[in-house]
Amino acid sequence: MTTEKARSTATIAQRAKRELKEYALLSVYLYVCFGALVLYKMAVLGSQGVHVSAFGVPVIKALILGKFILLGHAMKLGERYGRLRLVSVIAYKAGLYLLLLIVLPSSRKRSSGSATAKRSPPRSRKLEAPSYQSFWQQAWSCC
Repeated sequence: MTTEKARSTATIAQRAKRELKEYALLSVYLYVCFGALVLYKMAVLGSQGVHVSAFGVPVIKALILGKFILLGHAMKLGERYGRLRLVSVIAYKAGLYLLLLIVLPSSRKRSSGSATAKRSPPRSRKLEAPSYQSFWQQAWSCC
C-alpha cells in the first residue's frame, strides 16, 4: 500500500509541477501582451502631457486571466468539436475562451460589488474620456 501512495503522490507532484509550468508560461505571455498595451497607452498619454507608469496592473491581470484560461483548459472547453475543420474549431474555441474570460471576472466583481460601491471616487485629476467604450476596452477593463 505504501508503494501505491508513493506512486499516486509522485503523479500528483508531477502534475502540479507541469500545471505550474504551464501557468507560469501562460502568465508571462499574457504579461507581454498586456505590457505592450500599457506601453501603447503610456505613449498616447505621454503625447498629451500625461505621464503614467503602471506596470503592476498587467502582472495582476495576467495572473488572473491565466488562472481562468487554465480553468477552461481543465474543463476541456471546446474539445468535442475536434473533427470539424481547423478554422472553425479555432474560432469556436477562441469564442468560448473569450466568453469565459469576460464572464468569470465580471461575476467575481459582482459578488464583491457591495464593498466597491461604497468607495469614494479618487481625488486625482480626471481626463476627459470618450462617451463610448469599444468591446476591447470593456474586455480590457473587466479585471
